Amino acid sequence: MAEELSREALRKQRATKKAPAPTSKRPRHIFGHLLAVVAALLFLTTAWAQQTVLNETAAKQVATNDTVVSAVKSELNGSLVKYGLENLVTTKATKSVLTQLVGEVYENKSIQLDLSSITNRATSEATSTLASYGVSVDSSLTSSASSTIQSVVNSQLNTSGLQEVETNLAWIKTANLIALVVSGVLVVLLAIRELVNRALGRYLLVVGLFSGAAFLVLVWEVNSLVQGYSTSSTIESALVSAITSAVIPKGFLFGFGALAVAVVGLIGHLLGRRRANA
Repeated sequence: MAEELSREALRKQRATKKAPAPTSKRPRHIFGHLLAVVAALLFLTTAWAQQTVLNETAAKQVATNDTVVSAVKSELNGSLVKYGLENLVTTKATKSVLTQLVGEVYENKSIQLDLSSITNRATSEATSTLASYGVSVDSSLTSSASSTIQSVVNSQLNTSGLQEVETNLAWIKTANLIALVVSGVLVVLLAIRELVNRALGRYLLVVGLFSGAAFLVLVWEVNSLVQGYSTSSTIESALVSAITSAVIPKGFLFGFGALAVAVVGLIGHLLGRRRANA
């Protein structure tokens, strides 16, 4: 009997013996979340660029904005006045030339502006005007006018700065795309790991909150820099205004989208804790 009691006491002693403290996984979670926040911030930044300044369609929309077109048309007509060519450049012709210009830059083609819509109008107007006086137009005159138009328009639009942009744009687009894909894949892989660990809600909360907040600060700073930019060029001023109107709102949209993901993560995290405590 005493032996049975001693065995029972021994079992109780073993049962009440403290289990070893589990190894903390917090440092690993902190590192994973930090890496995910950086990757998500990079993803948001590159996606923003991919959808705006590096997107040919978006660039064409900016270039053919009414404010930009009006500024370019005014500058071109003003430059042609001293050659006796008044109000030659129309809104339609300006949009056509700007669309072509953006297309050639983004497709990394040699910039060769087709100004036939403008030169043909110059020829037509000169012909009809002189014909009313019974004078035929000499071909050398129309050729000279076309050459002048080509020279003036190219000096205004096909600048060295634009050529430098075209030179660097190809590798910038490639680098941005690589960063976009790599950061996106990394965010997804880390999310899958947290899903397996049943901590996806917390992951989305932390990553969405911190990357979204940091990205909104970045967009705000970019907006401040652009707003503070000043130039004497009417075309540049109109272009900066159009870019700001097209790019900045989309940046804020991306940032608030990340914060929305954080809210979803918070809800999922709270529901998970409630089930665990039930």
